[in-house]
Formats: sequence, C-alpha cells, structure tokens
Amino acid sequence: MPFCITLTGNPSAVPEEVAKQVRDRLLDAGLDLAADLQRKSPLGATGELRRGWNVTQPRKSTAGFSFGMSITNSAPDALQRIAGSAPGTIAEVKPLIQWVKHKGIARGKNARWVAIAIRRSIRERGTQRWRDGGNHDLGIGRKGEALKGGAVDRAVIRIAREISRMKIK
Repeated sequence: MPFCITLTGNPSAVPEEVAKQVRDRLLDAGLDLAADLQRKSPLGATGELRRGWNVTQPRKSTAGFSFGMSITNSAPDALQRIAGSAPGTIAEVKPLIQWVKHKGIARGKNARWVAIAIRRSIRERGTQRWRDGGNHDLGIGRKGEALKGGAVDRAVIRIAREISRMKIK
C-alpha cells in the first residue's frame, strides 16, 4: 500500500485570481516537500523509497472552494520503510540480505546469516527507527502522522503563512 500525505486548503469564497494563487502556492510547497522527502529518504538497498515520491496537481473541489493535493510514495511497504518495523514484525530475509551486502556488512553466505540475525532482532525489539517513534529526518511518525518540527509540519506551516499573507483585492 502506498504512503500518502494530503495537503488541503479551504479559504472562504474568493475571486478566481486568488484561487489560482492559492493553487500555485500549494503546488510549489508540495513540490518542495516532495523534493525534501526524496533527499532525506533512506536509500536502503534498492533506492525504491527515495525514487517513489510523487505529487498530484492541486485540484479544486466541486463542492465549494477547497484545494487538495497528495504526495505519495509508491515503494512497497513505504510507511514501514519510513517509520520502521514494530516488535513482532517478521521481516523478509531476501531484502535484508540485499541491505547487508549493500552496506558492506557481510558478503556471500555470511550475508544470509547476518540477515537472519537482523531479522530475529527486528522480531524481538523492532527497528531503531520504530523505537525512536518514526523517521525524524522526514518528520513522519509510526502511523504516518506529521511529527512536530518535521518536513511535513514545516510545509503545512509555510503554506498557511504564505496564504495568510496574500493580498486580496
């Protein structure tokens, strides 16, 4: 299941020109956020998470004046990769072997044994990222929520600040 961040705005009824400015600012902020998330995403063994960020164009709602856009990550298990794995999670060995080799921790048959040990540790304790409450570099918590002061939180604050500064004629 892909991971999704949705940004929406619902200012009061305003002229079409202002609506265009709101949409443009929302798109700029969304693109900046996606670039920041991509830059800060863990590379892992495959790079899928880093490459998986996509932004939808802001669309105007048919019911009143509101805009919405989404920033998604299409990598398999994206939220788990972002926020970490909880205790009790049984990680697949094959991606762990890839990761162990990519990090240069072990090679050949030893990589499999190291991956199995890591798998056991994840099952017993969870990953360090999960124990820390999510990915603080990206500002995304265990349940996909925006962490205070993180990239998503800063983007939302920036959008609200820019929209509040707009001059309506």
